[in-house]
Amino acid sequence: MAQSSRAAGRGKKKGRDFPTNVVPPPSLSTGSASVPSARSEAAAASSEAEKCDILARQQVQKSKYPLWKYVTKHQGPGSKLKGGGNILWTCSFCKIQFKSTYYRVKGHLLGQPCGIGACLGVNASKRRELEREANVGKGIVAATSRKTKNEDPLPFLRNPSSKYSIGGGSATTRKRHAMGPMDKIFQQERRDELDLTIGFFFYLNFISFNVARSPLFIEMCRSLTQGAPAGYVPPSSERLRTTLLVKAKRQVEKMLEPIKATWPSSGVSIVSDGWTDTSRHPLINFMVSSLNGPVFLKAVDALGKYKDAQYMGELFITVIEDVGVDSCVQIITDNAPVCKAAGMVVEAKYPQIFWTPCIVHSLNLALKSIASDVTWIGSLIEDARHIRNFVQNHTNALTIYKAYTQLSLLKVADTRFASSFIMLKRLREVKAALGSMVISEFWSFWRKADQASSKKVKDTVLDDAWWERVDLTIKIMEPIISLLRFADTDKPILGEVYEGWDSMIESMRTIILQNESPEYGTPAEIFFTTIQDILISRWNKNCTPLHCLAHSLNPKYYSSEWLSGGTSRRYPPHMDHELSEGRKEAFRRIYQDRASFDEVEAGFIDFSTASGRFSSYDVLRDRGAKKPHAWWATHGAACPPLQELALRILSQVTSSSCCERNWSTYGNLYSLKKSRLEQSRAESMVYVHTNLRLIYRQREEWLKGKTKMWDVFPDDMGLDDTVELALANMDLNDPVLEPVTFEDDIPLEGSSSTAAGPAPQFGLDDDAEQPEIGGESSGDDIDFDDDEYDMELDD
Repeated sequence: MAQSSRAAGRGKKKGRDFPTNVVPPPSLSTGSASVPSARSEAAAASSEAEKCDILARQQVQKSKYPLWKYVTKHQGPGSKLKGGGNILWTCSFCKIQFKSTYYRVKGHLLGQPCGIGACLGVNASKRRELEREANVGKGIVAATSRKTKNEDPLPFLRNPSSKYSIGGGSATTRKRHAMGPMDKIFQQERRDELDLTIGFFFYLNFISFNVARSPLFIEMCRSLTQGAPAGYVPPSSERLRTTLLVKAKRQVEKMLEPIKATWPSSGVSIVSDGWTDTSRHPLINFMVSSLNGPVFLKAVDALGKYKDAQYMGELFITVIEDVGVDSCVQIITDNAPVCKAAGMVVEAKYPQIFWTPCIVHSLNLALKSIASDVTWIGSLIEDARHIRNFVQNHTNALTIYKAYTQLSLLKVADTRFASSFIMLKRLREVKAALGSMVISEFWSFWRKADQASSKKVKDTVLDDAWWERVDLTIKIMEPIISLLRFADTDKPILGEVYEGWDSMIESMRTIILQNESPEYGTPAEIFFTTIQDILISRWNKNCTPLHCLAHSLNPKYYSSEWLSGGTSRRYPPHMDHELSEGRKEAFRRIYQDRASFDEVEAGFIDFSTASGRFSSYDVLRDRGAKKPHAWWATHGAACPPLQELALRILSQVTSSSCCERNWSTYGNLYSLKKSRLEQSRAESMVYVHTNLRLIYRQREEWLKGKTKMWDVFPDDMGLDDTVELALANMDLNDPVLEPVTFEDDIPLEGSSSTAAGPAPQFGLDDDAEQPEIGGESSGDDIDFDDDEYDMELDD
C-alpha cells in the first residue's frame, strides 16, 4: 500500500494520475510484468520528434543547397575531412570524383570559377536550369540567415517602448488605424515610414538635399522597392571601399569606351593642373578633353619628386602615349615657366603636338597686371576687400547687413583676379543694403580696436565718388570678364579665341573713350594705350601657331557678314601676316613629308580664296550660317586631308578649367573625416565620381525635368579655393547663380540667426575679428603654379 502511495505521488509529480488500486509499473514492482512504462513512452515520443526535426532540417538543407541532388555523396572512411566541410562526391553528369564543399559543387555544375573546372557534361540549356535552381536556394539562404533575421538597424526609430523613440512603433507592434480605400491602394503608411527612414539618413549624414534629385538615387530606390531579391543586404563599408569600388571603376571604363573610340578622328587635348591636398601631397591632375566632353584619366602623386621641366615633360609624354600619339592635338597647362618648359620637352619629341597656355589663366593674369599697374583700380579693389572682410568677419556687422539683404558678399580669391571684379559687381548690387547698414543705430557699438576699421568702411560706403569709380571699373572690365566667361568652358572654341581677344580690346577702347573720367589721370587715349599694352603683352605670351591655324580654318572669318560687320575694316585670315606665319609653322609641324604638306596647302588656297573646290554657291552661303565644325563636315569632302585637319583642330578646347573644377571633388574627398583615405583609393573615387558626372551631364535629363542640373550646387557652387573660378565665369545675373544660398550666408559661431526685420537685436559686445573666411584652403595650388608666371625662359 505504501508502494502504491509513493507511485501515485510520483505520478502526480510527473503530471500523470496513477490510480491507487492498480498494479504499480514494473520498475517499481518486484514482479516481471511487461507493460510499457511512462518513461519509455516519453523517450519514444522524444525520439520521434528528433527524427521529424532531422527530416525538416534535411529538407531545408535541400532547399538551400539544391544542387547536391546532382552529385553522389560517398559514405565511409575518407569521405569527409577531419575538421572541415569537404565531402567526397561524384558528379552525376561527367562521373568525375571530387572532394570539396557545396561552393565547388555549384561552381562545377554552373561553369563558374571554383578551382576544379566546369562540368563538360552539362549543356547550355541544362546549365540555365541549374542556375535557376541555385538562385532559388540563394534566396532561401539570405531570407533565413541569422545575420538578417529580424534585424532592425534603427530600432529606436520605430520602437515606442525605447527611451530613444523618435516616433511611431514598428509595423508589427504599433496600433494600426483603419485603412481607407486610398491607403489600401497606395499603402500610404508604409510609404511614410520609408520616406522618414530616407530623411533620417540624409539628416544624420549631412547629405545635400540636391542628391535626392540624382537619377542614380531615384534608380537605387526604385530597384530596392521593386527588384531587390528577398533578404537583400546592402554592401558593407569594407566592400564599398575595396572590391565594389574596383568593380565600379571597371564599369565606368566600359561606359567611357564609346567616347574613347572617337578620339583618333576628332583629336583630343591633354589638360593638366597641379594641387596640394590636406596631407601636403602634391597631386598632378590629367584629363582628356574632346568633342564629346572631358574624361578624367589619373592624378599623379608627386611627393618627393623634383617637379622640374624634365619630370613634368616625362609625365606628359607618358600620358600622351597612353592616350595615343596620333589622337593628341595639344597639351594645355597654366602659364608657369616649368609648364612652358615641359611643353617644349613634349614638342621636341612630338612636333605635331602643341603646348597651349590656358586662356582663362592668361586673362586672370591680365586682370592682375591691370590692378597692379593702374593704381586707382588696385586701390578700389583693396577697399572692396576691406568692406567684404570686415562685414563677413564681424558677427554684429554681418547681422545688420543680413537685415537688409539676403545676397552674400562673394569671396575674393587671391589667385583668381576675376573674382575681385565680380565682387565689385556684387557690392554695387547691395549698395543700398550697405548704406543702411552703416547708418543703422546699431553700427556704433564697436570696441576701440575696431573703430578705425569700422570708420573706414562707413566712409567708403557713403562716398559717392567711390561708387562712381566702382561703376566705371565694372564697365571697363566687362569685356575681359565676358571673354573669360566665354572661354571657361569644355566646349570646342579654339577657333574663336584669336578673334575674341581682338574684339575684347576693341570693346574696351570704345568704353574708355566714351566714358572720359578724371580718374584716368591722363587723357582717355593714353589710358587706353596703357590697358592695351598690358593685354597685347599677355596675348603675345598666350598665342601659339595652333591659335593661328584654328582661326585660319574657321569659315566664319571669310564670310561677307563678318568682313563687313566690324567698326573698322576687317581682313580675312589669309591676308593677315601674323596669322599666315603662324599657320604655315603649324602646317610644317603637323605634316613632316612634303607631299602631304603640298596637298593640304593647295586645299587651303582654294578654301581661303573661295576658288576651285570651294567656289560653289552653297559653300560660300554657309560660311557665315553654319558653325565651323558643321561647315567642314558638310562641305570639306572636296579636300579630305584639309577636312580631317579642320575637324580635329576645331574640336579642341582652350582652357584647363575642367581640371581646376575637378579639384573641388578632391576638396570634398579630403575633408577632415576622410583625410586618412589612401591616395590610390581617392584617385579611384575621383575617377568614378568625375566621369559619372561627365557622362550624366551629356544626357537629356540633366538639362530638363526633375533632375535638371542636380549636381551643380553641391560641387560647382562651393566657396573653397578650388572652385572660386566657378564664380569667376558666371554673370551675377545668371539664373543658375542668383538663387544660390552660399556658405557665407551662415553666420559665424556665436552670432544670432539671420534677422527677419530692419532692426536686429544682438549683444553690445562683438566677437574678436576672425581670420578671413576662405583664407586657408583645404588644398593649395602645387608649387609650380605659384607666383612668377611672367618669367621668360632662355631659348
